[in-house]
Amino acid sequence: MFYKHVLLGVTLTLISAITSAEGVVRIHLHEWVEVNTQELKLGDVALIECIDMQLKEKLSKAKIGRSPHVGYQGRFSMASIESRVNNLFPYMGSKIQWQGASLVTVKALGASLNKDRYLEGAKQHLVQLLISNYDNVQVQIYGLYKDLVIPEGDLKLNYHVKHLRNLHKRIPVWVDVLVNENKIQSLPVWFKVKAYGQVLSLKHDLTVGSMISEDMFIKKQADIATVRGTVLSRFPKSYAMRTKKRLVSGDVLAQENIEIVPAVVKGGRVKVIATTKNVTISTEATSLQDGNIGDRVRIQQGQETIKYSATVIGINTLSVDGVRK
Repeated sequence: MFYKHVLLGVTLTLISAITSAEGVVRIHLHEWVEVNTQELKLGDVALIECIDMQLKEKLSKAKIGRSPHVGYQGRFSMASIESRVNNLFPYMGSKIQWQGASLVTVKALGASLNKDRYLEGAKQHLVQLLISNYDNVQVQIYGLYKDLVIPEGDLKLNYHVKHLRNLHKRIPVWVDVLVNENKIQSLPVWFKVKAYGQVLSLKHDLTVGSMISEDMFIKKQADIATVRGTVLSRFPKSYAMRTKKRLVSGDVLAQENIEIVPAVVKGGRVKVIATTKNVTISTEATSLQDGNIGDRVRIQQGQETIKYSATVIGINTLSVDGVRK
């Protein structure tokens, strides 16, 4: 009978110990680890002892911070790691036993990206963008560049150019560096650019507001990257055009330097029509303002000092209700 009581007591003690052990998680922190990921997980820096395999996997994947920059070291204290885990698993409480190093040193491993690879890729990307629009394209790398240290993994380089509508002598090609589909960094590669194409060069000087025609220009090849504005390789024939600024001989025709001649031009002679009931009368006047169809402009009739407004209804034609204002 005595032996039965002893055996029963030992059995209950073992069961209690096993039950207690099942509820405890032991986390042993390493003193030194090397990683090649951006996100630092608990499993990267610690050995986890846990009977519950699902819980062990969750703990192992718990994100405790960001890894140092590639090629550098960082230190994480046991207190900071413990605080992070307690925030993620508040229900664990005292069930976690922390052991091992009080300070974990983490070194981020990486691979080298040779500068020639991304520089050549950026150059080819820019040439392909320009070659279809210009007769001759020359690009030269501008600036100093170096090899990049990046995380290990599946490398991909994406290239793109912003705001290429107007060409400039210096153009940056942006290089996006992706590892395992995650963007690691983005950097600009600058190029000196020469792009030759047909332009229209002015034969003689013109003042502001001068009417222009195709015979005022000669066609020639020029480096369009040196021209400010949107270069026109063909003369616009759809509308009458005039200069918006003073142009000198040799200037290249650009969209920003010319404009469509308005329906009514300041200082020009206009026809003014007035209608009252069944009677329509017309006269001539001088426009005091530029105006397009629908605009109200000030006009002056003959040498009279009285001025009034009328509405532009056509080329050099205005309508007035007969009331001077």
